[in-house]
Amino acid sequence: MAKKAQKGTNKKGTTRTPDQDGFLKKIQLGIFFLGALLYANTLGHEYTQDDAIVIYDNMYTTQGIKGIPGLLTKDTFFGFFKVEGKSRLVQGGRYRPLTPVMFALEWQLVGRSPWLGHLVNIILYGITGVVIFQLLHWLGRFSQFAKQALPFAIAGTVLYLVHPLHTEAVANI
Repeated sequence: MAKKAQKGTNKKGTTRTPDQDGFLKKIQLGIFFLGALLYANTLGHEYTQDDAIVIYDNMYTTQGIKGIPGLLTKDTFFGFFKVEGKSRLVQGGRYRPLTPVMFALEWQLVGRSPWLGHLVNIILYGITGVVIFQLLHWLGRFSQFAKQALPFAIAGTVLYLVHPLHTEAVANI
């Protein structure tokens, strides 16, 4: 015996069926894959720009998990220059341990191979697209244009994902 679709109500009192929720999940999955596919070509890219300072020439990052205590207690530049005081090259120094710790974990898993860093960026970009879609859809449902919330959320998210402004942020580790 087939189950009946149960209707639920949202805060505005309108009903939504599980079919609508399934449709939204398909849209979110499509958005994730759009964001991921746009940058899938970066999986074969190499390291670039300042990656030597924070990844492959950093004495803490290249130790993998063993280097994490050094990353948590020293300026990011220390692992590259290996002397105190170089943090003054940039106003305020560069104590930002989260990203170098992530690089150390990646190094632990795959060594000097940038594909994992690119894969992480691709996945995070796809997730960002889904979060933006959910936010725009949620905000739109509480506006006077609630009936256009879904197309607005899709259009806004797609515009965000395909905009070339994000290329450097996603393509570079």
